[in-house]
Amino acid sequence: MNLTTSTRPDSLELADYLGVLRRRWWIALVLMGVGLLAAGVDLEVTPNTYSAGASVYVAATDNSQALGGTSSPVNMDNEAQIVQSQTVAELAARRLHSSLTPRDLVKRVGVTVPPNTTVLDINCNAATARRAAACANAFAAAYLSVRLASAVNTDQSAVTALQSKLNALAGTIGTLNAELSAPASNPARRVTARVELRGANAQLGALVSQLTLLVPQLTSLQAPNNALAGHVINAAVPPTSPSAPRALLLLPSGLLAGLIIGLLAAFFVDRRDERLHAPRDIERFLDLPVLVSLDAEQAGMRSGPASPASRVGQVFAELAREVAGALGEGSHVLLVAGVAPGTGAGVIAVNLATALARTRGEVVLVSAAPRGTVTPQLLGVGDGRGLAELLTGSATISDVARTAADVADLRVIGPGVDGAGALLHRRHDVSRSLMVELRSCAQCVVIEAEPAGDGSDVLILAEFADAAIVVIETSGTTRSDAIDCLRRLDRLGTTVLGAAVVPASASVGGLPSALPPAVPRPAPEQPNALAAQPVGSGGAQGRPLAAEGSPQPGATGGSEQGGSR
Repeated sequence: MNLTTSTRPDSLELADYLGVLRRRWWIALVLMGVGLLAAGVDLEVTPNTYSAGASVYVAATDNSQALGGTSSPVNMDNEAQIVQSQTVAELAARRLHSSLTPRDLVKRVGVTVPPNTTVLDINCNAATARRAAACANAFAAAYLSVRLASAVNTDQSAVTALQSKLNALAGTIGTLNAELSAPASNPARRVTARVELRGANAQLGALVSQLTLLVPQLTSLQAPNNALAGHVINAAVPPTSPSAPRALLLLPSGLLAGLIIGLLAAFFVDRRDERLHAPRDIERFLDLPVLVSLDAEQAGMRSGPASPASRVGQVFAELAREVAGALGEGSHVLLVAGVAPGTGAGVIAVNLATALARTRGEVVLVSAAPRGTVTPQLLGVGDGRGLAELLTGSATISDVARTAADVADLRVIGPGVDGAGALLHRRHDVSRSLMVELRSCAQCVVIEAEPAGDGSDVLILAEFADAAIVVIETSGTTRSDAIDCLRRLDRLGTTVLGAAVVPASASVGGLPSALPPAVPRPAPEQPNALAAQPVGSGGAQGRPLAAEGSPQPGATGGSEQGGSR
């Protein structure tokens, strides 16, 4: 329990998120179970997939060095693309005798290149372990075949080009030799022919050297089972367990997905929930200070008002001082208005009236809540005639006012025998006369108003109140109901001092039915009892209320069971 008048919070804090989790934890828990169940079902229905891999070393096969250039390193990214090419897939499909098209077969193959290596890791997925290993080996062999064939074609083209150049150069050399063998007719031409012949012989030597290097290389490439284009380092073997689905990955993933969705759903549901769940909600959404907040145990007080020595009693004493300070000097009327059906308004009204009577003097507590009020039971005054008889003129204040048990300065007026009908058909002039007379007889008049959920006039007598305290039952009161109550009080010109917060669990379950039947206690004789007068007859100002059972001149009847005068 706390007593606070904190300002309105404009941003969410950690406590707000924790509050959502406390209220909606079951949503997250259910969806976590759903996610785990879905993962389990997927684990059962999804067929097993096996993955096998083969490692292939890729050797350099270019003839740049043989042709007089510098050998370039192998571009492994290009080689990885070649493994997944249509040509390699067709060769692999023929090796596997697969019914799948090359395009579908390629979808099962993945190729990776370890950093700083000329190695290709070829992985293949299949429905069985043997098929996965066969697929990976088939693609590795098909790739090496395509790479070898490409290297042979490249070298063959280079040899053919060199032979063409040699043939052309041989013809040129023959022509120059013929010119030099002819009789000298042109000395200058002979000199030129000799220079050209020396150049042609030099080119012929270079071409012969290149051809000498390429022919053996081509012969080696054409030899069976050669590894000049590359070779398989590690052949694929059938795996012992499936690679998918993986229970250790799938089940935690389903659990985590369910948790995330559950948290989102919990916050979504809580966002759409208009109920007020905590004092911070009241300050945030209603811009209303929280004067007092009771927890479930404190709000469930069933034996009577809190002891003044207890912590709850001290808090209500502090609340009484704050209320009295806000109202000022003189006689005042304070309305305790419940918003939702329940016993919260009665608990607050009883304890506040008791604290005011102990600290401020004569107090009258009027219960204008005929449906489900706990005020008579908590104060030990029992049921009987009350406010309904005052409004109909069938009883006077002294007839119906009862002294509260253990609180001599507190008088209680219950709702009466037919409280609902009397409140519904009350007359304004009678109500005003009653409130004037109550003001004259007590330092403070506390009115317990009927909750809105009962469908009656919630703010009965509110127009005569100087101030009001709104009782919010958390998790049982909606923002719209609270705002509607505040608007009606504002239209009636009643100042709202703040809110008193009690948990809905303190009201649900029927507090009155859980209490033992109350036995009215006879009030002590009071010397200056107010003479019995009908309401509105202008009773003496400033005289104390008389307890039921005291001698009343001119009064007949006035029993607790509601006998008429």
